[in-house]
Amino acid sequence: MTESAVEDQTTRLPDQSASPTLSVRDLVVRFEIEKNWVTAVGGVSFDVFPGEVLGIVGESGSGKSVTAMSALRLIPQPPGEIAGGQVLYRESSDAEPIDVLQLPYDELRRVRGNEIAMIFQEPMTALNPVFTVGMQVREAVLVHEKVDRAEANRRAAEMLTRVGIPDAEKRLSDYPHQFSGGMRQRVMIAMALVCQPKILVADEPTTALDVTTQAQILELMAEMQGRDESIVLITHDLAVVAERCDRVVVMYGGKVQEVGTARDLFHHPKHPYTKGLLASLPAVGAKKGERLHAIPGNVPSITQLPVGCKFCTRCEEVMDRCHTEEPPLHVLDDGREVRCHLFEDEAK
Repeated sequence: MTESAVEDQTTRLPDQSASPTLSVRDLVVRFEIEKNWVTAVGGVSFDVFPGEVLGIVGESGSGKSVTAMSALRLIPQPPGEIAGGQVLYRESSDAEPIDVLQLPYDELRRVRGNEIAMIFQEPMTALNPVFTVGMQVREAVLVHEKVDRAEANRRAAEMLTRVGIPDAEKRLSDYPHQFSGGMRQRVMIAMALVCQPKILVADEPTTALDVTTQAQILELMAEMQGRDESIVLITHDLAVVAERCDRVVVMYGGKVQEVGTARDLFHHPKHPYTKGLLASLPAVGAKKGERLHAIPGNVPSITQLPVGCKFCTRCEEVMDRCHTEEPPLHVLDDGREVRCHLFEDEAK
C-alpha cells in the first residue's frame, strides 16, 4: 500500500450533497440457532453515493456479507430473518426512494441483477453446475432486457472477454466444473456486470484471482465508477481499499464501528479496532524478523457477543463501562463516525 494511493482519494470523493443511490437504515438481521434467535447484524446504517466506491472491511464473522446479502433479500429464510430496517434505492437523483425490503417479488426481480447486482464470494456455490456458463450469463440479459438470444449471446461473450476469459465464444458452451476457480470467479463478475447495474455489490471479488487479473478486474470496476455507477466493495485486502475506495465502513460484531474517508481512516484511525487492523499490515522498511502486530483474541461467535461494546474483550484501550454499556455511533466534528466511549467529548 502506498501513500499516494491513499492521497489520491482526496481528488475523487463523491458529491455527498447529492441524494444517495442506496441508503441502508437500521438493518437488523437475525438467525434461529438451536431454537434461539441471535442477532448477526445489529442496526447497520450507511449511504452509497453516485459514482462512489464504498469499502466495507472487518474480520471474517463481522457481518459484512450478511449485511450485503440481506440488502438484496438473499439470505435464506428460515433460518435467517430480516427483523428490521430499510434499504432505500433511488433509480435517479430526482426519483423517490423505494424500499427494497418491501418490494413485491416481481418488482424485486426487476431491481435485483439489473439495477443492483452482486458478485458472490464463492463462485462454485453461486454457479449452477447443470447449466452452461453461456446460459447463465445470457440469462441475466434475457431476463432484464428486450433482446433476442443472438444478441444476448454476443453480450455474454463480450463480457467474458472483458473479464479475461480466452476464447470466450467457444467457452459459452462449457460447464462451471470445466473452469478453474479463478475462471469461475471471472464468470461471476461477468454475470454481475453484463446488465451494467447502477450499483455493484462485490463480496471479495478478487479472492481467487492472480495479481495481474485482479488489477484488470478492478480497472473494469473503475470504469463503472466513471459512469456515475456505485460500488460496494467488501474485502479483507486493505491495499485494495486504499487504492480504490472513497469511503470506508469498518464493521465488527455485526455493527458499524467507524465510517470515514479512506484518507482519514488510513492516516488517522480513531476506533481501537481500526487501529488494530491497520497496525497488522506489513510496513515498508520494517526490520527483518520484526513480528507483525496482532489483535489479541478472536472474533466472538454471534451467540457469545459481549453485552457492552462488541470489541471490548479484545480492546487494548478498554474501560470498565465498555463491558456493560454499548457505545452509540458518535458523529464527530469532522464528519467521522465512531462507535467508542473514548469519543463522547468530541461528538457533535
